[in-house]
Amino acid sequence: MPQLLNVQRMRVIEEAAGSATFAVEQSASIGSFQDVRYNTVEATLNQEMLVDAHVNQTPYAQNLDILGRRLCELNIETALMPTGTALAAGTAPAYTDHALGYILKAILGGYEADQGDVEAGTSTASRLDVTTSGARWEPGTAVGAVVGGVIEARSIQAISGQQLTPRVQFSAVPDAGQPAYNSHTFFMTDDPATSLQFVLETADRDDIWWMLGTQLQSLSFDLTVAQLAGMTLNLAGARYLNDTEVSNPISGSAIARATLTDGDPVPFVDSYVQFVTASAGAVAPVSLDTSAITISPAIAFEPITSPDGVNGIRRYKMRPAKPILTVEFTIPFENIDFWTQRDARTKKSMFIQVGNTAGNTALIDIPNLQIQNVQRADSEGLHGITVTAQALEDEWATDQTTELRRSPLRIHLL
Repeated sequence: MPQLLNVQRMRVIEEAAGSATFAVEQSASIGSFQDVRYNTVEATLNQEMLVDAHVNQTPYAQNLDILGRRLCELNIETALMPTGTALAAGTAPAYTDHALGYILKAILGGYEADQGDVEAGTSTASRLDVTTSGARWEPGTAVGAVVGGVIEARSIQAISGQQLTPRVQFSAVPDAGQPAYNSHTFFMTDDPATSLQFVLETADRDDIWWMLGTQLQSLSFDLTVAQLAGMTLNLAGARYLNDTEVSNPISGSAIARATLTDGDPVPFVDSYVQFVTASAGAVAPVSLDTSAITISPAIAFEPITSPDGVNGIRRYKMRPAKPILTVEFTIPFENIDFWTQRDARTKKSMFIQVGNTAGNTALIDIPNLQIQNVQRADSEGLHGITVTAQALEDEWATDQTTELRRSPLRIHLL
């Protein structure tokens, strides 16, 4: 019986690093997969057909093509979702508890998190003091402080004992005795070594597909004011299987309701875009009145080919383009400062907070940017400017001794 197109379920798991686990079906571990909360998904199942070009003896003879590799592609539109559970004191973090955690960890490569703490009552607008241990954070992670009853998320520049120095000052002194929330921080590593495995099922139990050994080809963010913050991911996979071809098929029972463990999508309101001059120490906040903003990471993985690999693929390796990320935004015209900063090669930082409640906040952290282009533009009917900037490695998260501290992009979920 034909089934409705929008009745589907998709789950994901991270494949461990190493050729022994790359693109190996994990149907026996279906209980560890996380349901993906997504708007649309397009799965392309490709069967390579290799031409058999041997010579024929009649004019119209056509040789049968030879079956080659089975590769797959996935295009996913989803939300930039927080976890739904804030990392307060005593809350243990794990990226494996959430589908977006699996995805961000695999495509960026790094993850750092810990429990939170409590504000000590001695903070200032440029320093957050906690009661127990500043070592629960690392430079390059983020803290969520309660200021005037709402969460202000800040990337951390330095830590000394129980004192956290944010990259950008708080709008006021954090509320005394309130939680200091930690972050699930996903950051770029030099060589992300894991991959993703998806299972996509429909109400037609013959129409269940496993997509193995997948990695990112492109990533974009949808940050439209008053709309839900979104992401679009394009992935390529080394192999696909029908459910009849895996060791533990799931087609023996009807499609079940998804168990969604990510938090709800967050509208891009009660949010901010801060664009400040990059430096050590807490700088004053400078918010942009953006009518449009585009973030374009150039994160793409290419296969390492091998006759001994899965369909000729040993694994995927990230080969970064330069620049690794570009930002473009449009704002009303106020002065020529951005032209001046472009000409002076002034380094900038951008921090985009989406949401402002505990467990439902995301912070996109682009810590080091160089302005490349400034042009006059239309900003919703006003005289405006469009600024384009390229991302550089971070230089101000204390030092550049770790991948976390020098990452050119971080995504914090608080």
